[in-house]
Amino acid sequence: MNVGEIILKRLRYCAGRVQGKLFFPILIRRLCLEAGVPEYEADEIIKEGEEKWTLGLKEVTRLREKAPKGSGDLAGVVQSLVDQNKDLMDELLREKREAVEKRKLKVKQVKAKLIAKKKKVLDKLRVQKQKNEQLAAENKTLTDTNQRLETDKLDLLRQTWELKKELQELQKKEAAAANAAALATASGTAAAEKPAP
Repeated sequence: MNVGEIILKRLRYCAGRVQGKLFFPILIRRLCLEAGVPEYEADEIIKEGEEKWTLGLKEVTRLREKAPKGSGDLAGVVQSLVDQNKDLMDELLREKREAVEKRKLKVKQVKAKLIAKKKKVLDKLRVQKQKNEQLAAENKTLTDTNQRLETDKLDLLRQTWELKKELQELQKKEAAAANAAALATASGTAAAEKPAP
């Protein structure tokens, strides 16, 4: 397959038309697809600039006027088209490189922001973890203190109950002693009042 001959035939056909646009680089891809050339995922296909790759009727007319009259110098017109398309391709590739560089810079900036946010979140989580550990330690201390207070409270209640029991025993003994003293006093008074025989 002679790609150059096919492209030249298509260019002659497009250049001979009065209406429409003249496609050149896009035409190469289309011709390749029509001829069964496989397209792989790794192939770089530039679609953003299709309008930049087309020449309008005015441009075709201007290129035709550049060719010498009656000479049929289609090769010169084709060379002009090739040169112009090469310049367009260079411009498009430059723009694509700039876009890729801008995108890389943007990705780098976004990554930097994400890393900074991640660091802040991790710092906050670390501080929160420390606070949680501190609260857990304080909670354990309070629990231990509450258990000691409960134990002390039970000890105090037991001691109070024992003291009340001892007090009741003492009160009973005092009452018995007071009763005995009162009986002794009453029997001594009764004996003193009795006349002697």
